[in-house]
Amino acid sequence: MANIRIRPNNIIQYDLCVFGKRFRETSGLRATPANIKRAKAVLKKIKC
Repeated sequence: MANIRIRPNNIIQYDLCVFGKRFRETSGLRATPANIKRAKAVLKKIKC
């Protein structure tokens, strides 16, 4: 399971579950359409 979330301060956050542990890592990017697209591409690489 891996998703991106938009935090209340408008920052993109990765929400991952690895070996049964949940991780929420902040990307440091603002939630603009271009940055969301970039975050989804990174998440796609992580899922492989």
